[in-house]
Amino acid sequence: MTDLLNDKLNLEILENIVSGNGVSVNISALSKSLDKHRNTIKTQVDELYQNNIIVGPYYPFTEVFNERPLFAVVKADLPKTEQVEKFLLEDESIFASFRSWDEGYNTLLFEFHKDMSSYYTWKERLVSDNILPPLENRFPADVLFLDNKLRIKYDPNSSIYCLEKAFKENNELVINGYKIKELGFKILKKLLRGEAIKTNEHLLANKLNTHRRTIERRIEKFKEEGIISRPLCRFPRFFVPPDYVLVFCFVRLNKCKERIYEYIKNHCSIPIAYRGHSGRYNLLYFGTFPNVEEHFKWEEHLHEIFPDECFGAMKKTYLSPRVTATIDQQKVCLGVIKERKLALIERERGE
Repeated sequence: MTDLLNDKLNLEILENIVSGNGVSVNISALSKSLDKHRNTIKTQVDELYQNNIIVGPYYPFTEVFNERPLFAVVKADLPKTEQVEKFLLEDESIFASFRSWDEGYNTLLFEFHKDMSSYYTWKERLVSDNILPPLENRFPADVLFLDNKLRIKYDPNSSIYCLEKAFKENNELVINGYKIKELGFKILKKLLRGEAIKTNEHLLANKLNTHRRTIERRIEKFKEEGIISRPLCRFPRFFVPPDYVLVFCFVRLNKCKERIYEYIKNHCSIPIAYRGHSGRYNLLYFGTFPNVEEHFKWEEHLHEIFPDECFGAMKKTYLSPRVTATIDQQKVCLGVIKERKLALIERERGE
């Protein structure tokens, strides 16, 4: 727990920059680095937004993994009601949800919680508030808990390098029906890597009634303490490029663990991976591929590099854009900041 999150102004600054307020693409910087007229650059950037290729930019709130260290993977049986759909969209513990059938379950959830106690309290509240039916009226959830400290890799934008490979093969890229050519791809790559992003400290200072230098100093302090990382754009489905399939996979590694971890760290198709134990499995990874066939090819390549005896059981789920209900880590991050603000108000009242 950092003392920087016990300060009202700090929390207000974080709330703004994590939301993307005062954070924007630096058209002039892009124009200069790519040696193109700024109007040409602006048109290209606008088209990336309009065609739902990217969102943002904003400051990622990396402190969320310390504030919510428990990662829960939940297979649930949820009714398809307007109230439940609203809950999936708005609840600040849910990072992502998918309407995917698996045995008696119809929904896959990825959640962030403080600890086991807060998770069960949260579940009980959902039933008492009539958001979820009582347990006797639905299939009991299947939950896997992982510690965020067990992450092997966390690089949500790593798929840009897979897109780059596809782009070089065809000299263009079609995403969401929009044809991206050389200049557009260069811009896309820069924005996803956090290049040519600017912060309007003057705007934030006016909004928060403080000095511009105060805003600058505190943002730098947040970076130094690892509370935020550099601002950047993301894909709308966070770690999944538009049109791509998300592969959610459990693997049993019998041998070569460290070598396989290193391979995963360096492979663009795997943005997030955890080590840990779930029954017979000890590796969980999220993979992003243009289609299921490409994932099969990647697996074949993996077995060509490493001996077969390195691998045991495997269980995978393919999640297409069609089954995606929500993906929004910023909602969780802003929920943490909001909770911190409320706790600060309560302490001030108590004093």
